[in-house]
Amino acid sequence: MIEERKPGRGCVRVRGLSVSAGDETIVAGIDLDVMAGRVLTLVGPSGAGKSTIAAAVAGVLPQHLRPGGSIAVDPGIRVAHLPQDAALTLNPARRIGASLGELVTIHGAPPRRWRRRRQWRSDNVDALLTRVGLPAETQNRRLWTRRFPSQFSGGQRTRLALAHVLATRPDVLVLDEPSNGLDAISRQRLIEALADLRDHGTALLLVTHDERIAAELGDDVISISDGRIRPHFAPGTGVRMPAPNRVCNGNTEPENRAPTLAVDHLRVRIAGDDVLAGPSFSAASGELIGLVGASGSGKTTILRSIAGLVPIAGGTVEFDGVPLRRLARRSSSTMGDIQYVCQEVRASFEPDRPILHQVARTAIRLRGTAPQIAHAEAADILHDLGLSPDEIRRPPDGLSGGQLRRAALARALVARPRLLLCDEVTTGVEAGLADSLLRLLADRCRDAGMTLLVAGHDLRSLLARVDRLIVVDGGRVTDDLPAGEWSHASPTLRRLLAADGVPPVGTVADSD
Repeated sequence: MIEERKPGRGCVRVRGLSVSAGDETIVAGIDLDVMAGRVLTLVGPSGAGKSTIAAAVAGVLPQHLRPGGSIAVDPGIRVAHLPQDAALTLNPARRIGASLGELVTIHGAPPRRWRRRRQWRSDNVDALLTRVGLPAETQNRRLWTRRFPSQFSGGQRTRLALAHVLATRPDVLVLDEPSNGLDAISRQRLIEALADLRDHGTALLLVTHDERIAAELGDDVISISDGRIRPHFAPGTGVRMPAPNRVCNGNTEPENRAPTLAVDHLRVRIAGDDVLAGPSFSAASGELIGLVGASGSGKTTILRSIAGLVPIAGGTVEFDGVPLRRLARRSSSTMGDIQYVCQEVRASFEPDRPILHQVARTAIRLRGTAPQIAHAEAADILHDLGLSPDEIRRPPDGLSGGQLRRAALARALVARPRLLLCDEVTTGVEAGLADSLLRLLADRCRDAGMTLLVAGHDLRSLLARVDRLIVVDGGRVTDDLPAGEWSHASPTLRRLLAADGVPPVGTVADSD
């Protein structure tokens, strides 16, 4: 399907692209050009076919999908692909420095002398990490290169995956939701890095739900809906940033109740480093709490500690006044009461079983629900989350990243948890759908008394729904404030609010 053509203005020319799975047409009639020194951005709702188009251009379509049409590539052009689940492309058994060093050596021009080659390799690895904004402190970079992928946060792994792709020196770079799991400050660094690539002649095909990235980077923007291309529109005309939400949720303050969850001076060490340095907070029944902070601040580790997935070096985590054990030692009742939706959801599903069966199995195993009733309940929840009867009968590979994230949320909700832990649950979905998901979860908190702790970087969406905001920085809690009450905000929170375009501290955005 991918063929070479004579040199021309564009690096990649797509004509009449179609992709089908059996009798189902996923995308059809796609024409586009990915040009050197320009960014072509694909936008549209979750499940529209954007990722399928990107995979076809990169030549990495799954085997069960059948392409049609033509994709013509200039001779000698190197095409690289950063998938939506980018962190899964990292080798879990290799240190970051070793894997990056190997790539820069293969794709670069290292000196012949061993000592000079070693320094050249180290300098190039440092340059790649700097380019993707890792880490902020230069003196820690050498320590970072000795870590394994599992020792980084989800957002950091995404940027590390981008560094690995950049090490191959691609002429065309296809990126699928590269801002997933990034805070506003890191997202701006990503925009600057991609703009630098464009300015140096790299052709970029970008899939995103992030309207800011589309507006700032997209030289050409194409809207995809139901697998078909919609009219082109210029950045700033077809993509509109929503008006700022009023910085409060409108809910009454929670009554004074005994905490369902109590975290006290929690400490977690990974590879000898203090990842969590004593954060303490509590959560009452029915509370919706936002957990925010820069990528790598410790948000995911807090959630994983509560879920029993990482060992605790000190402090306590209590649920209903009882210390929580590691996951393997928890009862079925406790596992049902506390559910965790992880950031990299695709790896949490079995690849060959339909989504409906996997969601229903949670109710069968944790609640003892009869299979027929469990399947009906699972179908109802999946429908509430915007998945069609056809989509829920597909295996995970048949769903987009945003659709699969909603399926993971349904799998947790069908357990009827009293405490739900969500890591980047609105990542990879458009703004309207993100707000709908948070509204549904807020309704569950109010109606069923469920406690929700949601870690995320989308401050605008979170602030419209949460009761409280907890800010994490360097493994510590710097703020624990009712939503909208920023008069005592720390410098960390002020930076996050400013970077995400939230009105200045002490003011409330107009609601109209």
